[in-house]
Amino acid sequence: MKKKLKDFVEITQGINSSRIRNEDRGNLYDQRDFEKDLLRTPLPNNILGREQKGDFTLRAGDVIINNMKQQATIVSPESVGKILTMNFLRVEFLNDKLDKRFFIYLFNENRQMKRQKERETQGVSSFVRKIPINNLKQLTIPEVSIEKQQKIGQAYAELLAVRKKYLDLIKYNDQMTLEILEQATKEE
Repeated sequence: MKKKLKDFVEITQGINSSRIRNEDRGNLYDQRDFEKDLLRTPLPNNILGREQKGDFTLRAGDVIINNMKQQATIVSPESVGKILTMNFLRVEFLNDKLDKRFFIYLFNENRQMKRQKERETQGVSSFVRKIPINNLKQLTIPEVSIEKQQKIGQAYAELLAVRKKYLDLIKYNDQMTLEILEQATKEE
């Protein structure tokens, strides 16, 4: 019998931004925060458990899904205390049978999981496509021992760290090249 995602996690949607108080609006988790968290080396897997219902404040180690990009990440310490809006889903692990990093790898990179997500995606345009929570819960998870999950998850975390260094190097190279070009235009 294939295991479904619902056997391992509970998924809840963030709060509707119209229900957020004005004083909290500056502390919303947004796309920039997600991108930063995605490229950070994830925290250890020792933060499991359930949040209180109705709590939309992020903690380090929370796993979230970006509804628009259909990608998942682990919340970094820099995003602690931000408020999760309805553009994101919180993934609460019910037990220790699914490694957080392995889940991130599956959700973001695994071909079989990508095909499942494509079948479940709904939307009116190619830009706004979401998977309903109930459909997400029905995604099948490959049966892999927890030890193997941890190794795969660790390897994926290391890949993300290398990817971040590579992107930082490209950004630095771009800045230096543009500065040289700028200086070249001033010399004549």
